[in-house]
Amino acid sequence: MTLSKILVAGPDPEVAQILRQELAGKAFEISFAGTEDEIVESLSALQPDVMVVELKLPGSAAFRFLDRYKELSPATRILVVAPSADRDDLIHLLQARAFAFFHKPVSAVSLVDMVCEAAECATCEDDIEIVSAVSHWVALRIASRITTVDRVVQFYRELETELPPAEREQMATALREVLMNAVEHGARCDPHSKVTV
Repeated sequence: MTLSKILVAGPDPEVAQILRQELAGKAFEISFAGTEDEIVESLSALQPDVMVVELKLPGSAAFRFLDRYKELSPATRILVVAPSADRDDLIHLLQARAFAFFHKPVSAVSLVDMVCEAAECATCEDDIEIVSAVSHWVALRIASRITTVDRVVQFYRELETELPPAEREQMATALREVLMNAVEHGARCDPHSKVTV
């Protein structure tokens, strides 16, 4: 049995602790890197399946780091953790092909679930494409996969809105239902088919 390689990168001990505890005894080989130099060295040497990295958003430097990480290890699915992110940051993360985004404090269950999905999804790099993005409106073309639906809903959950938390979660549930309907019934779960939302 081949172990999925996970790299936890950045100075935040909370994320490292969550993943160390929750993934213990599962089919993962977990490595840790704290500084930028350690991250670059670990990415180059390990070529991990998944990397969970802490970035400071907003800021163009964060996206330069993300681009550099993708150059060093193109097949690595990257999950980004940051103290916060605005709508433009989330669009940039989607354009940079981040697998998922989490703001702090991180939900341990959601993070672990998404790490597991990323580890299993070796061919999802082009599953989410931004068709258009204007003020208060984003159109996406997504691959017909349940994992892709989960990723889109996770990005939505992290979007800063004025909705109370309960209403935001209701909207996320409704979004997931609409996307699942499109994927299951419209595209018949064919991963080569795309749906536009």
